[in-house]
Amino acid sequence: MRVNLMCPAATFIYTAAVSMVRLFEDVEALSGGAPSMACTSMTPYHFAFQPQPLDGCPFTVYQSKLHYRPENDTVTVTLTVKNGNPRRTFRGFLIKAINPLTKHAIGQFREQFDIGVRRNCHAATHMSPGNKARIVLHWIPEEVDEQGHLVVFEATFVETFRKFFVGVQSTLQGRPAVDIVKKEKEEELHDHGMQMEKLTTNNKTKASVLKEVDVEDIDRRDYKNKPHKTTNNENTFWF
Repeated sequence: MRVNLMCPAATFIYTAAVSMVRLFEDVEALSGGAPSMACTSMTPYHFAFQPQPLDGCPFTVYQSKLHYRPENDTVTVTLTVKNGNPRRTFRGFLIKAINPLTKHAIGQFREQFDIGVRRNCHAATHMSPGNKARIVLHWIPEEVDEQGHLVVFEATFVETFRKFFVGVQSTLQGRPAVDIVKKEKEEELHDHGMQMEKLTTNNKTKASVLKEVDVEDIDRRDYKNKPHKTTNNENTFWF
């Protein structure tokens, strides 16, 4: 008898839960965009739903360049669907700019229509709940005091209430921007190592020459200090 009484209750709870999820799925995106408190984890709180694997992410982030001038410069950032697939769109997003050397969030996104700028965490988010296939943003190095003058971007895409992707890294010319930075730094370290090796070799060569000169000076001093007979040829040595 107890089972019969609990089954309707369990069924009601299950039905209510499913209805709630469907209700939130019908809501395309939070109209005000992601809150500033989400900038740390970059993860939306959608009940128990977890981020999807990035290897299946249909969205990407393009940046126009990696290096920026400290003043009067702009980096164009494009959030879009991979391969221009017309059947895929995203409803929401959150993106922030990062110095790849220090991992600090840096700079600001320019104010523009339908984009919410989160100045306190150097991020930008959507401001309308519609489907999106392409968003173009403009980042500026405002109030940036960081080494390297490098910037990369990290984004979260919300496709549906259940389906979202966290930690999408920006690309430049088809390559992950962070990989380009890593390659540049490896080359710089290699060049620095070659310079140090060359400098060490030059120093060793100079030390060897100086040692030979010192030996010659000692031989000459010994020659001068030793008693010797005067010969007619002695005047040919100019020491």
